[in-house]
Amino acid sequence: QYLNDPKVIETFMRQAIAATGLQIVHFHIQEFKNGSSFGPGITGMALLSESHMVVHTAPERRGFNLDLFSCKPFDASRVNNLVHITFRPDATHRWEVVRR
Repeated sequence: QYLNDPKVIETFMRQAIAATGLQIVHFHIQEFKNGSSFGPGITGMALLSESHMVVHTAPERRGFNLDLFSCKPFDASRVNNLVHITFRPDATHRWEVVRR
C-alpha cells in the first residue's frame, strides 16, 4: 500500500513541491511502527524557503493528511491532482486559505 511506503511519500512530496515552484531547504521522512499510540505511519517534512509542507499517513485508517503553507502564491490544483494520481483516494476534504 502506498501510505506505508516512505519512497512513495517522498516522491509525491518532491513532485508536489516542484509542481508549485517552491524551493526545498531541508527534507526529512520519518517512519513510525506499531509502537506508536496512533499506529504505524509516515511523516514527511519539507522546510521550504517560502514556508513548509508536512504529510502524515495513517495506513490502518487509510488516512493521509497534507499541510502546505507558503508566503508565495501557488496553484494548489497541481498538488490536488498529484494526490489523486498517486493515492487514488475514495474521498478528499480540502481546505484552502488564501491570505492577501
